[in-house]
Amino acid sequence: MNKIRSIHQLKAEKKRLEEEQASLERKLRDQWTSLKKAVRPGQKEKDISEDNADRTSTVFAKSAMQAGLSWLAAKLADRAGDKLAGIFTRKK
Repeated sequence: MNKIRSIHQLKAEKKRLEEEQASLERKLRDQWTSLKKAVRPGQKEKDISEDNADRTSTVFAKSAMQAGLSWLAAKLADRAGDKLAGIFTRKK
């Protein structure tokens, strides 16, 4: 902090500090509220039930994506195997 040389600088610094204090108090209040919600009895079960509803649709999508990608990988491996077999059989 710089040396305050006038009343205007003092007022400006006081205003800055009051704004910073208000900001920190808001942040503390928000964090306290979120902590109270996280620790509330029954909140964990509510979160789990909401997650399960979301998971139902995502599980299906992930399964379909995994099946598609494994099919694609098998096709690519077959083609690569055929090309490599062709290369090695020509050289003999």
